[in-house]
Amino acid sequence: MKSCDTVNNNIHVNINIDGLPLAKSSNSQLWPILGEIQNHTFKDPFLIGAYHGYKKPRNANEFLQKFYDEYVILHNEGFLFKNKRYYVTIRAIICDTPAKSFITGIKGHNAYFGCGKCFCEGIYYNHKIVFLEEDVTLRTDHNFRNRQNPEHHINTSLLESLPIDMVKHFPLDYMHLVCLGVMKKMLLLWTKGKQTFRLRNRDIITLSTDLINLKKFIPVEFSRRPRGLNEVDRWKATEFRNFLLYFGPIILQKYLNKDCLKHFCTLHTAIRILCYPKDCLNNNANSLLIFFVKNFKILYGEDNIVFNVHNLIHLCEDVKTYGSLDSFSAFPFENKMKDLKRMLRKSEKPLSQLNNRLNERSARYLTNYKSNSDTNTPILQKPDNKSLPLGCAHSYKQIQFDRFKLTLKPSDNCCFLKDGSVFSIKYIGMKDEIPVVLGRKYLDLQPIPIYPCNSQDMNIHRTSRHTHLDIIPVKEINTKAFRIIFDNVHYVMPLLHL
Repeated sequence: MKSCDTVNNNIHVNINIDGLPLAKSSNSQLWPILGEIQNHTFKDPFLIGAYHGYKKPRNANEFLQKFYDEYVILHNEGFLFKNKRYYVTIRAIICDTPAKSFITGIKGHNAYFGCGKCFCEGIYYNHKIVFLEEDVTLRTDHNFRNRQNPEHHINTSLLESLPIDMVKHFPLDYMHLVCLGVMKKMLLLWTKGKQTFRLRNRDIITLSTDLINLKKFIPVEFSRRPRGLNEVDRWKATEFRNFLLYFGPIILQKYLNKDCLKHFCTLHTAIRILCYPKDCLNNNANSLLIFFVKNFKILYGEDNIVFNVHNLIHLCEDVKTYGSLDSFSAFPFENKMKDLKRMLRKSEKPLSQLNNRLNERSARYLTNYKSNSDTNTPILQKPDNKSLPLGCAHSYKQIQFDRFKLTLKPSDNCCFLKDGSVFSIKYIGMKDEIPVVLGRKYLDLQPIPIYPCNSQDMNIHRTSRHTHLDIIPVKEINTKAFRIIFDNVHYVMPLLHL
């Protein structure tokens, strides 16, 4: 509470529950319950409770009981802080499919009635359950609680006693559904699938080389650099996200046939729309995802319309409820899980270790919050002794914004200005006591023709020419751009997950 400026007295919290393996040599595992306050100033997930054992909790309701009891008090009675009463409300419970099935008492993704959003009945086809129905009846909180589809349920969840919607309060998480699900599946189809759509071995090798060569364009905001397709089984969720949102439409042009490329770009476009807060309610994304699922069947066969592919048709409904995909994704919780694992210095007594480490860190949260709370104003950092042209002075190497960083490096020096133009920074300095950047605007911005819409409507361009050196006030910078130079063409697009 000290580090979170809550505007009103109702605190909305996202909840995440998942299992975390602690060792390769044993079945030791942690099941944390994490929370995230839906607030613009405090974004770090926090630990609510945790279970440790050598298999997952035997009974979900026993596992949830203390969480349930505490939440009922915080929601109904609230708590006092600085003479003001606050109430806690669950905004969403964000889980992967196995964890969701466990805590809600429903069938999993391999069940005939495993879809948590509709009554679609799966079909056993080629050793897997596929979901081919297109005209489906949607699940609601009412028909969930009334067991209108009893084949969907295993037992009664303790969560049904809470004032939450048992369907809408469990949104689809695009980290698991899209990145680790559909995007990974497509890459595996292209590299290890049937011969009709599998890439040639030499193309896979060349594509891997092209991916690795993108390292020099990777901005500091990306946590991982691209790896080759020979390691795709070990890619992390962020790597699949980067391929889908940034790399894929550019480097796949040389390798996929026209139909498969257009099909992939349909998914890319839809997910970029849904990740952008200002455009996420655009109905075009829903049409694109429906088109994508229908054509997935044509291009890759009915036996590949599995749970994750099918659920793309439900994704936009959750966006209508919660906003852009990153506002209800598991990405921040995944990062927190890694942090929790790093806190454990030995295998013994992991819960005691967690408690000790969290107590040690408690004072640090307030310090970090204070140091980060003043970054709404861009800060010029790392002064150097360069002489600047055009009457500018006081050279710097980087600018720190609230959500991104711009530097003089080619991977981090491209940005969008408030007038929509794209600017490449060569110098950072001061002119008449005003922070400025010196560089060149891109000329002749063109759309990328493979997109299902005009790519420029999403600020995605290709170009190859600059203007002369120009001065732009730092206050005119809107957001950071991701830029790739591929086959002598410059491609630029906004960074989304900031």
